Amino acid sequence: MNTAARALELRNQGRYQEADRLFQDAYEETSGGIDAADLLFNWADAVRRLPGGEKRARAMLEEATDILWPIRFNNRKVYAACVHHKARFLRSIGDTVAALGESEDALRQIRRFTCRNPLLWFFPHIDNLTIRLDVSSIRAINGYSWKARTIGLSALVWAFHPWLWMKRQVGPKHVVRAGILLTYAGNPFRSESRVQGAFFGNTARRR
Repeated sequence: MNTAARALELRNQGRYQEADRLFQDAYEETSGGIDAADLLFNWADAVRRLPGGEKRARAMLEEATDILWPIRFNNRKVYAACVHHKARFLRSIGDTVAALGESEDALRQIRRFTCRNPLLWFFPHIDNLTIRLDVSSIRAINGYSWKARTIGLSALVWAFHPWLWMKRQVGPKHVVRAGILLTYAGNPFRSESRVQGAFFGNTARRR
């Protein structure tokens, strides 16, 4: 197991201080580019959980974004996945307005990537579903209930794609999440609590 993989394992175990130190070592070992950006996103996720770590984590996100910006037209799929990662991070710290902008950018990128590669309608990436699920939930929490329901319907369609089921990338939980969004995102009085609880618990903060 390499240094980055060990750091990820420590983060997943909740050992964030140890993960922070290992991520530092792993970052020094990278050759830059996409690998460095991906590592920074995962590193930031560990650092934000440390006392006073939010500012440092945000700086890591900006550095990762700067790395990815030049390749946004050359590798839209990777760029979309990384921006999606950033949106999830911002949502997790309660910055739902910024998360909405990033998630919408990720959605645009994955749409363009799929439209320019016709075979991907038949053999799609899981990002087509996961990005839509997150965009729908973030729209609902920001008060865009009917827009949330629209993209939630799109997510439900992708959740039944036979290729994703055959590859075992999609399961009942994805269908349930899309169903929750369709049921509650259109109701401005219930969407926030229901979607927030279904996707990331009731601890998120609005700003």
